[in-house]
Amino acid sequence: MKYAVIEQTEGGENTLWHDLTKKQAVVKAKTLAKHTDGNIYVEWYRASDGQRGYLNPDGSHAITGEAY
Repeated sequence: MKYAVIEQTEGGENTLWHDLTKKQAVVKAKTLAKHTDGNIYVEWYRASDGQRGYLNPDGSHAITGEAY
């Protein structure tokens, strides 16, 4: 799976980093969440079946996301 760090704002969604490992994405999301007012999420994509979802702060993979 590949991971991306995204920020959801009133104007939409911005992908900040993509093609990350799980560890890289979590570190970037936690760091960014400390320094912004935005809603920071880690999104994942599985190429084998096209499935998308979120990696939540508690470590769970889910279809619905929780902000970092």
